[in-house]
Amino acid sequence: MLDDLVRHSALFIHQNIQEVCFSITSVVMVLLGPYINSFVKRTTKKLNSFLRYLIFILLCSAGYGALSQILYKGLRLWMVGLANLVLIVAVVIIFLALALLAKQQREI
Repeated sequence: MLDDLVRHSALFIHQNIQEVCFSITSVVMVLLGPYINSFVKRTTKKLNSFLRYLIFILLCSAGYGALSQILYKGLRLWMVGLANLVLIVAVVIIFLALALLAKQQREI
C-alpha cells in the first residue's frame, strides 16, 4: 500500500518534472531577485546613471534569463536521477524550505 503511494507519487512528479523544476526556479528567482538587485545597485553606485541603467537592463534581460536557465536545467538533471522516495522527499523539502524563506521575507 505504501509502496504504491510512493510509486504513484513519484510517477506523477516524473511526468510533471518540467513544471516542478520551473516552479522551484521561479520561486527562487522571486525570492533572490531583491538581493541581486541591491548588490548590483551597491556595486554600480559610483557609475553615471546611463551606465547604471544599461547594467540594469543587461541584468534583467540576460542575467536573470541565464541564471534561471542554469538553475532549471541543473534541477531537472538532478531530479531525474533520484530514486522514487528520495525524489518525493526532496521536492517536499525544497517547497517547504522555499515557503519558510518566503514567509521569513514577508512575501506570503
